[in-house]
Amino acid sequence: MFVDDEPLSNTTIQRIFDNGIKTSGVKKIRIHDLRHSHATNLINAGGKHSSSIKTPRTQ
Repeated sequence: MFVDDEPLSNTTIQRIFDNGIKTSGVKKIRIHDLRHSHATNLINAGGKHSSSIKTPRTQ
């Protein structure tokens, strides 16, 4: 993530993410978990990009 062509620090990204979770009231998860949730949802939905997802078995 970038602001004015400068990368945001990991701390800033985590703070923004945590504030969003707190504001929305959803269950707290780690940012890394979003990657797995997204991949799982694509696979379960039969998404057209699901075949490009690398799993431990396909790497």
